[in-house]
Amino acid sequence: LWALEGIAYEVSALLNRPLKPWSVKKEIGLESSPFKIEIQTNQASQFSIRVLEGIRQVSTPSWMKQYLICSGIHPISFLVDIGNYVMLLTGQPLHMYDLKKLPTQSLNIANGGNEKFIALDDHTYDLSSGDIVIKSGSNPMYLAGVMGAKICAIDANTTDIAIEAAAFDPASIRKTSLRLNLPSDAATRFAKGMDLSQFERVLQMTSELIQSLTTIKKVYKSVTINHLKPLQGNIVWQ
Repeated sequence: LWALEGIAYEVSALLNRPLKPWSVKKEIGLESSPFKIEIQTNQASQFSIRVLEGIRQVSTPSWMKQYLICSGIHPISFLVDIGNYVMLLTGQPLHMYDLKKLPTQSLNIANGGNEKFIALDDHTYDLSSGDIVIKSGSNPMYLAGVMGAKICAIDANTTDIAIEAAAFDPASIRKTSLRLNLPSDAATRFAKGMDLSQFERVLQMTSELIQSLTTIKKVYKSVTINHLKPLQGNIVWQ
C-alpha cells in the first residue's frame, strides 16, 4: 500500500474489477551500456543502472506537479519529479546520477567505513560499517536507500543520467536512516518492503515517461546484477 499500483491491485481484488496496469513496450535495438557495476556486500541483492544521454530538460507538466503536491512531495525539477512520480506509482525508489559528474563510468556497492559523506542537504555525515555506500572511484555518491551525494546531483544543466533501481536490505536502510536522523520517502519504502521483481519494468517505465515528455538522444540497455531468486512466485533474499 506504499504505491498507487499496489492500492489498485487491492481495490481490483476487493471489488472484482479489472486492473489496467501500466504496460511497457517491448524494447528493440538498444545498445549495451559500457557502464560497470560491482556489488561487494550481502546487503544489496540486486542493483540495476540504465543510462540515458542527451536529455532536453523541460518544465515538469502541471498534472505531475499537482499529483506530487497532493502526495506530500514538493516538486523540484523535471528529472527529480519524474523519479518521485514513478516511486509513488510503483513503490520502487529510484536514484539518478549526473553521468558527467561521476569520476568513472562505474559504481561499486559496499559496506561503509569510517569516512565522511556530504549529502544533498549540504550536511556532512559520519558513515559506519553498517551503512551501504555506493561509490564511483573512491568517492561516495549515494548513501544507499537514504540520500544522494551533493557531488553528483542532477541539476538544470544535466543532460546525461544513470538511473538506479535496486534492492537493499530493509533492516540496514532503517538503521542508517534512524542513526543519522535522515528520514526520506525512499528509506521508508526500502524499510517497509516492496516488490523486488519489478526493477527492469520500472526502469523501462521511467525512460518511456521521459521520452514522452521531452527528447532523448540515446537510451542504453540496463546493466544489472541480480542475486535474488524466485521462490513459488515470490522473490527472496539469496
